[in-house]
This record gives sequence, C-alpha cells and structure tokens, in this order.
Amino acid sequence: MSTPRTPENVFGWLDEIQQRPGMYLGATSKPLEDLQTLVHGYYSALSVHGLIENVPSMLHFSTWLYDRTRWSVSCGWAHAIASHSEHQSALGTFFSLISEFRTLRPTTLSFARLSERHQPTGVRTPIGFGGRVSRPDRVDVVQYAPEAIHFLRFHYGQRVVDQHPLYTSNGSHSTNLEFAKRWVHEEFSVQLSDWQDQ
Repeated sequence: MSTPRTPENVFGWLDEIQQRPGMYLGATSKPLEDLQTLVHGYYSALSVHGLIENVPSMLHFSTWLYDRTRWSVSCGWAHAIASHSEHQSALGTFFSLISEFRTLRPTTLSFARLSERHQPTGVRTPIGFGGRVSRPDRVDVVQYAPEAIHFLRFHYGQRVVDQHPLYTSNGSHSTNLEFAKRWVHEEFSVQLSDWQDQ
C-alpha cells in the first residue's frame, strides 16, 4: 500500500482538492467560499510559523485577479469568481484561473539590510493612531515575473512576512523596482546605496 504524497505547496494541495472536491468541501451550497476559508486557514498556519512558499501566494491572488479581470474583489476572490460564473462552474473557473496564476515566478530583484538608523517613519505603514510597523532586519523587493506586480518581503530573524502588493496613488498595482525602493526609503529611510540588486 503506497503512502499518500504530501503536497509540496499550496498548489499541490489545491490540485488534490480539484481532484476530490467532495472529500475536502463536502456537500455545500457555496463551495468556493468554503474553499477560500480553507485557504485562509492554510496561510494562517504558515504565518504562525513565519514561513513562506516559493510560489505565488494565494494572499496575493485577489490583486492578480482584479488586474486580470477587473472584477471587484472587495468581498474576496471567491465572491468575485462566483458572481461571474454559473453556480456549477465556479470551482471550474477558479481552477482555470489558478492554472494561470501559479505560473508567475516570485523573483527577488533587490534587498537591503536594515540597522538602527532605519527607523520606521509611519509615512507608508501607519498602524492605528501614530503606531509604527516593526523594523525588519532585511527587506526584499519581489516581482511576480513577468507581471508588473511587486511586493515587499520583510525578514525578522528567521521569520519572514510577505506584505501586500504595492500600489500607486491611483490604485494601480503596476509598479517597478524604483517605486518599491522609493516606498522603502519613505518608510525606513533606506538609501539607494543600501540596496543590493540581484
């Protein structure tokens, strides 16, 4: 009797759900919404352990979906897809989109190591009233190649945290390396000479 293979990442796990949706989702009237809840749980577990996977993050799927379709994702990707699919085909639409999304390559373009002189300003990431984000030890600029979607990866010792995709003042997620470096400069006073391009 063969031992079940452990999925290597979120997409291996989603492949299993696609093959056996009834086993994972049961008899539900809202399979995509239930799947979204499972995905959130998956990423909550990764977050608890400060882990990231070297594949596109499903936490960024809504951003990519909006850029790809211009569907409103204000209520989440599950609602957006279900609203634009017949009930029976919502899961099929999701997995078709996932087959595109998973081909993106998270590529580190540059990184900077931060020290005591790089204190958070709150210009870009204010928390509450006057709060500041914790200063990471290192910041990476990551691109979802070949798309123009970029995000920052914060390193806190052994713990790694991916931030939301960057966006411009007009709400566009089409950014570049220079934009990302400017963002980090405004928040942590990181100079151009601090960066090491890959």
